[in-house]
Amino acid sequence: MQAMDDYARLQQNPDATPQLLQEIMQRGQQAELAMRARGILMDAKRRCEAAAKKVGPPIDEDVTADVAAMVASMRGASAKVSAADPPPNFSTMSDQDFRAYKAQFGF
Repeated sequence: MQAMDDYARLQQNPDATPQLLQEIMQRGQQAELAMRARGILMDAKRRCEAAAKKVGPPIDEDVTADVAAMVASMRGASAKVSAADPPPNFSTMSDQDFRAYKAQFGF
């Protein structure tokens, strides 16, 4: 590599200061990092995607609540219903009884 050869020659130069050598070395490292940046970013992207595939989908609270309500209603449906008050038979009610029945509900 041309840059490494130039750096080796500069090290042997008696006029080169340590600060200049350090600055050139830092610039070389930055240039190398810039050249490898695309590969580094692609690798990070692949690792993120692989980690995301391992994680399950997020829990949907609404669906969970719906499932719980459905299960509760199905369990409640198997219980016996008490027939303490049988439903009214409107076909045998008189008009006066029907009015009284409607009055219970504010009609």
